[in-house]
Amino acid sequence: MWVMRRAVPLLASVASGAMFFALACDDPYGARTGLPVEDDDPVTPVRPRTDAGTEDPDSPVPLPPDSGAFGRVLAHTGKELFRLEPEAKRLTRLGAFDCLDAGDDVLDLAVDRTGRVFATSYRGFLSVDPLTAACAYKKKASDYPNSLSFVPVGTVDLAEEALVGYAFDGAVAQRYVRIDPGTGTMTTIGNLNPPNPAIEWISSGDLVGLVNDGNRAYLTVRMRTPPPDAGVPSDRLAEINPASGIIKRIIGETGQKNLYGFGYWAGKGYGFSDDGTVAEIDMKTGAGKALSLVGVTTKPRWFGAGVSTEAPAK
Repeated sequence: MWVMRRAVPLLASVASGAMFFALACDDPYGARTGLPVEDDDPVTPVRPRTDAGTEDPDSPVPLPPDSGAFGRVLAHTGKELFRLEPEAKRLTRLGAFDCLDAGDDVLDLAVDRTGRVFATSYRGFLSVDPLTAACAYKKKASDYPNSLSFVPVGTVDLAEEALVGYAFDGAVAQRYVRIDPGTGTMTTIGNLNPPNPAIEWISSGDLVGLVNDGNRAYLTVRMRTPPPDAGVPSDRLAEINPASGIIKRIIGETGQKNLYGFGYWAGKGYGFSDDGTVAEIDMKTGAGKALSLVGVTTKPRWFGAGVSTEAPAK
């Protein structure tokens, strides 16, 4: 049986699991990934713009002040916010989400390049203080995605970062949506799968979009209907097109299961499992290994994670 992820209450009535899948050449299912072989061409980064809105080829975008979110990986349970310092392998509890209605849980969060944090829950769209976890509902609704990230300027929007995620289409998360951070309004802009795919992939956990990796974006995925002989495979890492949301390639198998949160720092991915595991993910192969962390002694049941689009590549 598939492990179901964060079952949504009757109002939303959705659930999803978290299983990532490996490259076809290493896949025990052979060519059944259902994806063509693609050249690994990076997305052309958009040059920074001046205040007047014109491109400035000579000046990099200055890094924003450290708000407590930029430069670190944030992770959370349904009720509490944590910070992972990747280099020190230190985990720190920041606080409890103080605005949640009774029975509500935070599903995922996203960090923009200035350090602002937004989150989705079973019951709404929220703003979150990255230092204390204090929060506020910006809109009440029950259909927000449980995978969430900003993607770089020049992908979905030529002028600004875009907040995106995979919302539920029926019982599975594969509808690529954009959310207005100011109003919480959600608009469908694409889908994870092309029409009539040989294999249907679904979002199983979380995604990240990265300026310093050529404007690429990565998502945790699983097969919607795995082969009968597959058992319960581990989660896999995929690259997606951040402009359309469509899957580009399966990178590799993580060796970890139920990684519902995903972050990135200095060229490495960080997966957060619902059993409390934090795993370091090789972004070239997808291979993961569980980390031993200092700080928090308990093993939180992770729901999600997030990092700035300008997290460093090295």
